[in-house]
Amino acid sequence: AYLGSLLRVYYGPDSPYALFEADTCSRILDAPQCAEWLPDRHAFPKFLTHDVPAVLGAVCMMAILAASMSTSDGAILAISTVMTRNVLKVKDTESENENDTHKQDQMNFVEKMVYLFRNSLLATARMMIVPFTFFAGLIAVFFESTHALGATGYLLIVAFDIMVAGSIVPLIAAFYVRDVRPSTALVSIVGGCLMRIILEFSLPKDGYLLFPFAGDEFLNYGTVSSSGLPGFVDADPAQKWNADSCEQQRFEDYTGIDSLVSPAVSLMLFIVMHFVNKWTRCCRALDSHPLMQPVVIGSGSAQSADQQQNNVEVGVEMANVRFQSMSSSIASSSNLDLEKQETSLNLVP
Repeated sequence: AYLGSLLRVYYGPDSPYALFEADTCSRILDAPQCAEWLPDRHAFPKFLTHDVPAVLGAVCMMAILAASMSTSDGAILAISTVMTRNVLKVKDTESENENDTHKQDQMNFVEKMVYLFRNSLLATARMMIVPFTFFAGLIAVFFESTHALGATGYLLIVAFDIMVAGSIVPLIAAFYVRDVRPSTALVSIVGGCLMRIILEFSLPKDGYLLFPFAGDEFLNYGTVSSSGLPGFVDADPAQKWNADSCEQQRFEDYTGIDSLVSPAVSLMLFIVMHFVNKWTRCCRALDSHPLMQPVVIGSGSAQSADQQQNNVEVGVEMANVRFQSMSSSIASSSNLDLEKQETSLNLVP
């Protein structure tokens, strides 16, 4: 709040750097002719580079750069890792072969890169970083937007929102719902992400973050359509302007509706597909597809859905056996304690 107040003082409507759009009107101000203030999107960088001490401004700019770099490199690393392990299914067999070092010494550069791409999980993930970084740089340079949050900054927010909209329901269901099939999670993820993308482009968003409520206070400035005097001026009524002649567009921004509707759609699709897979076998072929198989940590191979289910059942049986043995041991120890107490009571004269 303090920083916003400073920006308002130095680059607000009362500052010498303020910009206005003339020839506007407003009903709630009863002004047939007024000027709309245009906020400066670059006020904060200008404030740090021109109005604060040089050392403080440099520290703040470096902090912003560090935060941007940590966010971008984390996102690129996550995409590269997911592509390598979950999509390409690279098997980390380089360390399992004792003759790897000798083989690589006899290869040229291209053969060595191909060998590492097929057999080294770490090397493949590092190589996948290069194309993703290149495309991310292209987007950062050439993407343009008039959104109040900026171009690439708004893209980052939308990207995280799409990820949350599609993955939050399957992620929670993986811990609290039994017998969830991969096809159920896939339909839920795809449905939630698609709904978020569709609503991003279909819902009106003017950047003011105001829902179109009724009332003149939720009207934007209009174009001048009258040369009369304002209503608060003491003059002949015939010389005053007609407020209804000012055509103003209502603020209309549905930001946030898309973030709430998309997880709800994902949840609905998850429930429907869960019961469809539970009562029928329509998606067994999709569940057995190689891309739908989980990756076992520590091994490059993947297990089928039936093998995974068998492992779960074996684990449940082992847990039941351990619980029964613990229950019997507790019961036997309780009976022994009761026998000791009865014996001690019988020995009392």
